[in-house]
Amino acid sequence: EAWLEERLPATTWCARYQHTETDAARTTMTHEDVCSLNWHFNFTPSAGGQGKKSLMKASFSETQLFIPEFAPLDYQLVTPGGIGAAAPEAAG
Repeated sequence: EAWLEERLPATTWCARYQHTETDAARTTMTHEDVCSLNWHFNFTPSAGGQGKKSLMKASFSETQLFIPEFAPLDYQLVTPGGIGAAAPEAAG
């Protein structure tokens, strides 16, 4: 409820519902999504993973992934089409 009040102040339950439905239909993630969600990392058994014993909580900043016992890793969000994809042509 506090999250809704912060992001959608003084809106009706109907407006909040419509926002939630629209947001749930998104197919892209934002930096806010990546940074605010809970992430966990584990290796596969063939790479040394040991199930819950080796599970680690990971976190993101806008530019880096942080996993305990590993150096920070740079990352970037890529728009559909990927890095180097042709830019959409201008109408006209």
